[in-house]
Amino acid sequence: MENNNYKKLYWLLGIIFLVWMLFYLIEYSSSLNWTDLGQIGDSFGALNTLFSGLAFAGVIYTILLQHKELGLQREELKTTREVLKRSAEAQEKSEDALNRQINEMNTSSRINLISAIVALNSLKTDVVEIGLKATTDGMYIKQVNEIIEKLHPVISDELRKISIDI
Repeated sequence: MENNNYKKLYWLLGIIFLVWMLFYLIEYSSSLNWTDLGQIGDSFGALNTLFSGLAFAGVIYTILLQHKELGLQREELKTTREVLKRSAEAQEKSEDALNRQINEMNTSSRINLISAIVALNSLKTDVVEIGLKATTDGMYIKQVNEIIEKLHPVISDELRKISIDI
């Protein structure tokens, strides 16, 4: 489309140049003395008016093109705003899904902790039974009991959190 506009502009400039040359040739060929040549120079005043009018028309044409471009830019900005709005909404949905996933992972880890506690208590019972049979001084039993006692505050906190969340 721009090439078509440039072609039109080149044709218009070519026609203007040809009219100017024809005007000059017609006026120059009709008289050769200085008085007549001065009048020829004065007669180009009308041609100057033509060029001024064409320049003004060019300015108006440029303003119309800019108006059209601004309209296209407004449409593009409107479309961009809509796309950004949809993108923001999708990002919010993704954030919500991520938060839900984090909460579910939290719950899953708490359930795994409870399973570990149950397994540890089962292990304690097994160790106690084996320890009673295997040793008379209860060395293994003491070590297992110390480990369980150290974990007891953490286990209690987690159990309390789970009961509150549920």
